[in-house]
Amino acid sequence: MLTTRTTGMPLISVLSKVGRILQGHNFASVRAGVEMALINAVANMIGMPLWRVFGGVSNTISTDITIPTASPAQAHQLASDYCSKGFQTLKLKVESNLVSDIEMLRAVRGGHPECSLILDANGRYSSSEALQLLQILHELKLSPVLFEQPVHRNDWDGLGWVTKIAKEKYGVSVAADEKIWHVINIKLAKLGVLGSVETAELAQASGLELMIGGMAESRLAVGFAGHLAAGPGCFKYIDLDSPFHLLEDPVLKRTFHMKGTYTNPKFHNFTLGTADSRESLSEKSTRYQNLIYHLLNFLI
Repeated sequence: MLTTRTTGMPLISVLSKVGRILQGHNFASVRAGVEMALINAVANMIGMPLWRVFGGVSNTISTDITIPTASPAQAHQLASDYCSKGFQTLKLKVESNLVSDIEMLRAVRGGHPECSLILDANGRYSSSEALQLLQILHELKLSPVLFEQPVHRNDWDGLGWVTKIAKEKYGVSVAADEKIWHVINIKLAKLGVLGSVETAELAQASGLELMIGGMAESRLAVGFAGHLAAGPGCFKYIDLDSPFHLLEDPVLKRTFHMKGTYTNPKFHNFTLGTADSRESLSEKSTRYQNLIYHLLNFLI
């Protein structure tokens, strides 16, 4: 039993055991949730904010904001609204219809002239269509800073071709979740926490740029990802905007400031509840040790 052997074990050993229990892609999101809970509990137990646990470089990050597939008029209005709220990078979902996609992009630029653009095709383009789009955008001076998943994830040759031409001819980086090109897009729900950290270290060692994204999580998971992105200071592209698009939010306590720039707490972690301010560090330590025990016991 895992729970009978946790006393005195390093956190990394406990997390490794969790990884062996919840193996593979099918359990990645569950594994990520357990890892987040354990890491956050231990960090709270020792009184250290997560962004310091992950390196302490910064407690602030700025995210992009997504404009969904929309009419040019709707896209223009959304871009104007996001501009007024301080967002500097807009991520646009494109659908492989060159005419309508370009019209939408021009409308967005009109609503927010100073913004940086990220395109997300979600694998809908063919390689030739993706390059045609980049050529037209280059001529219109609308080139994005990043093109995410331009072709189907199984089209290795097409993605390689787009990646090469996009960078060499247009100066545009290409990102993918499933494969590493110029930029690797890390998502905790796909890799787990340990997997994300290991992937980030490998990408850096290989000279690749890093992006952090999400899978439509609430502020709780996105808040954790925000700490992970801010702490090491190595993520160039931040795509943690899903809380802005949720109709309902189950998280009661705010995990960061919700105006484009996320500022993580300097002196405490995010939690679902608040401890009594009179609680001693020893009492807090005992409380979180009990939490870890019950969490692992439930898992087993």
